[in-house]
Amino acid sequence: MICPTCSTTNQRSTVRVIRTTPGKLEKVHFWDEDGVEHYHNPNVIVTELECSNGHRFAERSSWECSVCGYKACEAEIVEPAEPVVTAEARQATVRRTPTTRKKGKR
Repeated sequence: MICPTCSTTNQRSTVRVIRTTPGKLEKVHFWDEDGVEHYHNPNVIVTELECSNGHRFAERSSWECSVCGYKACEAEIVEPAEPVVTAEARQATVRRTPTTRKKGKR
């Protein structure tokens, strides 16, 4: 996976998965008139990604039926609705250390 923003600006980066959101629609499993088994999954998986330069993007994908080619969507890169978090802001959050509670009454 290559960050689309880094690709267009000739930057190098690594990409990590932030979260994956699977669909929750019921899958369709059936046999056609010729007795051939089909497996249709209408779910679209959205994987949110972030590169080491702070660019956020998402990938939409779905499964394809190996018999007839049914697919809920074509794979594509989409921009997420969330604001972009810079690498500096993420590092500042990581550097924070938790405060310790004083012993005593609760």
